[in-house]
Amino acid sequence: MTEPNSSALMISLLFFSIVGGSLYFWMKPASRNPLRFGCNDQRLNSWPISWTDFGIFIFIIFLSILAAQSFVSPLLPENADLEPDLLDPKIAFLSILSLHLPVLLAFSLFRKYYTSAPPLKLSTVPSKVSDDLKQAFTTFIQILPVIWISALLWNLILSILQSLSLIDEFPIQPIVELLAQDISITQFLLLGLLAIVLAPITEEILFRGCLYRFLKGKFPLLLAQLSTAFLFALVHNNLNSFLPLVLIGFVLVRIYESSGSIRQAMFFHAFFNASSFLFLCLMKYSGLLLE
Repeated sequence: MTEPNSSALMISLLFFSIVGGSLYFWMKPASRNPLRFGCNDQRLNSWPISWTDFGIFIFIIFLSILAAQSFVSPLLPENADLEPDLLDPKIAFLSILSLHLPVLLAFSLFRKYYTSAPPLKLSTVPSKVSDDLKQAFTTFIQILPVIWISALLWNLILSILQSLSLIDEFPIQPIVELLAQDISITQFLLLGLLAIVLAPITEEILFRGCLYRFLKGKFPLLLAQLSTAFLFALVHNNLNSFLPLVLIGFVLVRIYESSGSIRQAMFFHAFFNASSFLFLCLMKYSGLLLE
């Protein structure tokens, strides 16, 4: 008789716990968060700047990223030092840092020194960190299975398109490919820290705090939300997860719109990245193929 795999059992337990929690929140009206679609659209004011000012903001971000990548490029290993078909963790760490940190720096400098644009306050409704954390967690548990279903449907659509030779087979995500390699526990935890802490902060400030608040002042509410979600999925450059990322982007912008707190969106984003990282970790150590 085969001994049960503890990691596989943990995956099953975690999966059914999340599904059970989601059903509980959907069936209990007092706990259900329908994201108040179309409501409370006055809690979050737009960012009233011109297209020219917003273009300058994006250009500053571009220059900051370019400067950071030029700075770290001498620190990257030479191609001859890399094993064939393997990603280098050092390259991954430096690439992530040289992408996210310049965005945060550019945002801080633009908000402080570019006086032609009105200052942007990311959160417009006062709230406690503990309340934001609790609300983000309950919304995450409620919505996560819906995201899983959208991922299954999207992969089914892609499989059909591939069988008809309408699209090529898409590659594995670099982060998944890297986690599948034999990397140290320190490198593994550092990747998790960057994905769970740094990425949610940077992406929520950029996409929800800046992009959405700008588009909200230029387009109807729903169009601004869908446009932000679409661009959020597009920049991830991952066809395999495009539809789920659109859904996640829309949920995040609705959380931000309905709460007026950027922290709630950040916490939800962090919970989602943490759950994905945890499942990848458990799959890796259970012997399942991450692909």
